[in-house]
Amino acid sequence: MNLTLAALYRDPMPPQERAALDLLQSPMFALRVAVEVRRHIVHIPERGKQVPVIDWRALSTAVEDGALDVRTPDGRRPVPSNMVRLVRIACSLGAGTSIDLRAEMGGLDRHEAIAVAAAVARASDVDLRQLVAALDEQLVRGAL
Repeated sequence: MNLTLAALYRDPMPPQERAALDLLQSPMFALRVAVEVRRHIVHIPERGKQVPVIDWRALSTAVEDGALDVRTPDGRRPVPSNMVRLVRIACSLGAGTSIDLRAEMGGLDRHEAIAVAAAVARASDVDLRQLVAALDEQLVRGAL
């Protein structure tokens, strides 16, 4: 299957699934996981045609079973555990599977943590500009 992850966006799309896909599209690791994630694309009927979607539950199972064969672009070594954490978080958003967010966030760097926070906001259908403005206001008041 020669689909890019960007081809999986559709309208309408649940905000949680869109947020999960956004997280998988983040530049920090999209190239590393794209091939493996594409193995979990299925086609479902929607409005009279077959539409490609990620089978989030199957992808989540592959991650939990250690069957997710994610390697660096050169194919030589496994991707660092933080990349697997990001896939696990994306699966939680996409499929509604439970994860230990505290444990998953613990291995992420600042940029990855920001990407996850943005994805969670999008999944809640929160406008990111409004979120940033609210956080800025909280910082000015010393509440954060």
